[in-house]
Parts: sequence; C-alpha cells; structure tokens
Amino acid sequence: MTQTAEKTIENIVRDSTDGKDKIYLVEVIADWSGCSHINAPVIKKIEDDFKGMIELYRVDLKDNKNSSIETCFETTPSILFIKDGIVIKTLNGTFSRKSIEKILVEFLNNSDRAKDENKI
Repeated sequence: MTQTAEKTIENIVRDSTDGKDKIYLVEVIADWSGCSHINAPVIKKIEDDFKGMIELYRVDLKDNKNSSIETCFETTPSILFIKDGIVIKTLNGTFSRKSIEKILVEFLNNSDRAKDENKI
C-alpha cells in the first residue's frame, strides 16, 4: 500500500539499507501539479503488479520541506528508484506504466542475478 511519507527522502534512502531485497519507489508530487494526478493510476497499477517486491512512498513537496533532496526537484512528479541506500534511477514528468515496469524488471533481475552469483 502506498505510504504518504511523513519521512524525508533521506530517511527513506536510509531505510532502504534494511537488507530487504526490495526496490523502494518514491513518488515526489505536488498537489498543484496536474501531472502528479495523471500519474496516480499508473503508480497504483505498478503497486498492485509488484506487490511484495517494492515499497512505494509518496512525498508531497509542500508537506515535506525539511529535506534537502526535495529542494532539488524542478519537475514534478518525479520517481526515485532506490536500492540499498542508493538512488539508482530517476524519472521526471509523466511516464508510462511500461517504462516503470521495464526499469523495475531490470533492477529486480539484476538483484536476483547478484544473489545467484554470490552462492557460488
């Protein structure tokens, strides 16, 4: 379930190092941004399709002014893909479900491949 973040993006990045084999998605939105509302059904579908493999957070710029990272966003919405404490990809503006799925599948497959290589 999408969590409206009370946390800053820095805290979410820090939490992503918890050892869970998940991709953390952070949707950075602004209520005044029409594109943020357009992307909402896309994000909901992604959340449903990748349940258990991702953690999804929504960060509203208006309500989350304590973060230094949030001040870097010139485009809303944006999506951050975070793994093991590292922002591994960023999408800005409107985006398709297929573009997000492609990125997630690539990162999740790479994660599985890395686990298999470490078993040798």
